[in-house]
Amino acid sequence: MTTPNDVMDDAPSTRRVLPDTLERERAERTSQSAPAPRGTLYEVVISYKEPTFAEHAGQEARTFRGTFRIEAADEDDARVRAVAEFRRIQASSSVGWPREIVDVTCRRADP
Repeated sequence: MTTPNDVMDDAPSTRRVLPDTLERERAERTSQSAPAPRGTLYEVVISYKEPTFAEHAGQEARTFRGTFRIEAADEDDARVRAVAEFRRIQASSSVGWPREIVDVTCRRADP
């Protein structure tokens, strides 16, 4: 099961949009998505930058984080699922600049 947890929690550019977006996405997943695979729960942290926004604002690009709790068969599967969720959330946000992933870390989540 893919569940965003503190998704893009320190990104001021998405803070206003995220709660409504996540609530809508949860409802869509519940009604339309296939059952999640059984597996181990992982915590995947995606670090990313918004270089276009930084250039527009005349600032150095900051690194933001998105944390996802992903149920997957293994760490590689968890990373792939987390990046797909990150991209899906990015596409549904109202942010117009690209997000550049700079690091993806994965570990087994605490129960």
